[in-house]
Amino acid sequence: KFVGTPIIQNGFIYVFSANEYIQAFNWETGKLSWALRLAPDVNLRLSSNALITTASEVIVGTNLGAVLILNPINGSIAWSWQIHEASDSQRELTQLPAGPDKFNSIVATPLVIERNLIVSNSESMTQNISLETKSAVWSYPIGSVAQPKSYKNAVIIGSSNGKIISLNKETGEVLWATNLTLDLSPIMSVFITKSNVI
Repeated sequence: KFVGTPIIQNGFIYVFSANEYIQAFNWETGKLSWALRLAPDVNLRLSSNALITTASEVIVGTNLGAVLILNPINGSIAWSWQIHEASDSQRELTQLPAGPDKFNSIVATPLVIERNLIVSNSESMTQNISLETKSAVWSYPIGSVAQPKSYKNAVIIGSSNGKIISLNKETGEVLWATNLTLDLSPIMSVFITKSNVI
């Protein structure tokens, strides 16, 4: 069965399936153009929501914390990026549990701002990755299962430990942060209204 929400771009319909394929169907004919199984062949597994496209890329997140950049026409993997876990000192800074991540999968749909990709693993790290230089612009040690949002010069993150955090989109510097949950449970989604209320 299909999982998540299909995306229509570049003359294709891109969709995940439960048997760990990403498939592209021709918009005009409905015929399958290509399919790529990302697990277990390359020891990767897809997350159902971590799919986004641009005019030149299909971007998917995996359950092992990797981001794959695919050719939208034929599905070949152009390059990949591994979201690393936070260090012990970084964890202390943002009040994350000590030790390795229990969950490092990429669950949330990444956010594309111009040619930069804002992506989080589900527990301990959010990064701004340049799609042009294929390198990290900045890293902030907190993860998310909610898609980040862009607002003016900021990236708004709903964190894995119950905070709403506003980061400067150019530098990753914290502009402000506020706790929303007393039990440190994750923020599941973030919305910004037309009247600029989060």
